[in-house]
Amino acid sequence: MKRLALAMAAILVTAVTYAQSQPIVYDATPRNNVGIGVGTIIFNGQEGLLSQICAATTNGTFGNQTFAISSGTLGAEQPSTLVRTETLKIFVANNMDTLAQDIAVGEGEYLSTVVELLDIPAENQASFCQRARENFATIYGSEKVTHLDVLSALRDLSQS
Repeated sequence: MKRLALAMAAILVTAVTYAQSQPIVYDATPRNNVGIGVGTIIFNGQEGLLSQICAATTNGTFGNQTFAISSGTLGAEQPSTLVRTETLKIFVANNMDTLAQDIAVGEGEYLSTVVELLDIPAENQASFCQRARENFATIYGSEKVTHLDVLSALRDLSQS
């Protein structure tokens, strides 16, 4: 059993090393319908049903699609919006009072950080900060406002 596990680990390491050394070029042909992972990279460029089955089986056997998606490897791009959204939620939650002060005056380090995390283009940042100041009463509508309320109001403001 140990030998089997060791052999599987060696195959996985070899496959990942090979896959990372290969340029990733995908086209829109139907043979790329097996998802992402080591199998897709190993069988890249091969035509036919058998290569698709082998790629899908390899991807499923090694269970590397979830890893690839979360790490941004093996042909997958890590979803930056998810990471950025969580960072933004944590930042706003931890800095509610200071952020409120910055929004009230329309500028400041904390507001600038939120602007960056919201991916507001540089040419629109000043006008966004001004609109945030003008809408302070809406953003911080009550004493019981939560960080999610503030974030939702700022997102709405950024899209208007």
